[in-house]
Amino acid sequence: MVDRLELLARENGLCSHLSATGTECYITSDLFYLEVQLKPSGEVQDVKVAHLGENPESCQVLLQSLRQKDFAEFTKHLKRLTDLYDFSGNRKVETNIYSALKSLEIDLNTMSVLNRRVRNAGTLCTILCGSVGYLTPRCGSSLMSLEYYISPYELLGQGLNSPSESRSPGMKVLVTVERTAALNQLQIAPIVDFEPVADGIPLFQSLTDGNSAELSACFLLKFPRPFPMICSLIQKIQRYTGISIQTDTQKAPLHGLIAQALLSERNITTNPWESMCFFVSLPGEEQHCYMLNKDSTKPGALVSKIPFSHPKQVPEILEVLRHQAACNTLISSFIRETVTVEDYSECLHFEIYSLSDTCISFTLKHPTDESLVCVVMDVVSSREIICQLMMKSSAACVCSDAHITRVIHRSMSIPVTMRSIYKKSQTQEAAVTEASREAPTSYISCKCFGSLLENHDN
Repeated sequence: MVDRLELLARENGLCSHLSATGTECYITSDLFYLEVQLKPSGEVQDVKVAHLGENPESCQVLLQSLRQKDFAEFTKHLKRLTDLYDFSGNRKVETNIYSALKSLEIDLNTMSVLNRRVRNAGTLCTILCGSVGYLTPRCGSSLMSLEYYISPYELLGQGLNSPSESRSPGMKVLVTVERTAALNQLQIAPIVDFEPVADGIPLFQSLTDGNSAELSACFLLKFPRPFPMICSLIQKIQRYTGISIQTDTQKAPLHGLIAQALLSERNITTNPWESMCFFVSLPGEEQHCYMLNKDSTKPGALVSKIPFSHPKQVPEILEVLRHQAACNTLISSFIRETVTVEDYSECLHFEIYSLSDTCISFTLKHPTDESLVCVVMDVVSSREIICQLMMKSSAACVCSDAHITRVIHRSMSIPVTMRSIYKKSQTQEAAVTEASREAPTSYISCKCFGSLLENHDN
């Protein structure tokens, strides 16, 4: 085991040495070290990580990889630790940059604690509404993460009260720092005051020479995978931070980027724009066909990281990401790898248009006559969606806006909502038929108005 550890250290540009007792093997760099504690038999007893100026702490992930002799996984963790300190500067610069990251992490953790205390929030509320989302501290080579959005279907089968690492999380970003060409004034000490204001957002000390430094670096929120974003929301974040966001791609239709990202995550190479049609199978052999109108979709780009310079910017950034996540979740709900079916005529057809950056419409055949119906969904924020159903005044009532709003709120799924609309119309038609038998002269009307999405806390 010692020989293997020394080899892995050399391969990753790190130093190693064995203690005089032969029971501790150290893998070291200028800014961190690993202490691998060994039993006399050579079995690994514990693995501790010590960052710059900090006491060593046990790391179960590293311990598990060595006990299982999974050296490839152990090497990945070494690489992540090395990347964390890849600041390419003199010792003072490297120390200040790491101090900036550590101070930011302390402040974000304080913000998380204060927010939970003020809101008396559970895990779900913390994810969807918390100022910094659901925070998981940095441990070993794993960066601090902020979970900021989770869809209703991601909640199924998950215990939200269990530790974050033991469940499949929703959407999250990782907190880190990197060198930049431009100078930024970054904190090198915690700057959060412990007395929060009413909404759970704390006050911050002013940046001074004593608690900050001008560094060629910036903080980052990194996505585990490139995140499709509408250009207007990218620009909104840039206005908050004053720092430009570098995108992974040129501008492209957002709906296509969402489809490509989702299918790529599933290791599917289908080009969504080849047919612009997606087929969804629902219980009861119901088939939907969703046709994206390519010409109407708004421009977006894939984003891998968001730079910022102050902890107070994080809540604003996460609110924008939640907004985008809600939009992406709705579009993703009908994205499938299936682009053809045997009997096309049996499908219910829906055509999707982008009316604005965060507003989409679905055109469909009226369930009971030959006219067209349009459902408009305006995603005002991740917690507010305005739904409106529009049809000819002479057409039979399909369902109310309030019903559509309730279904989309509970499911965040377009296919589930469209299915519910059809089912509701059948119920309405049956009720009208029954009423007409009992009172032939009665007149039943239904007006459809927009309705605000209920808050997730209700």
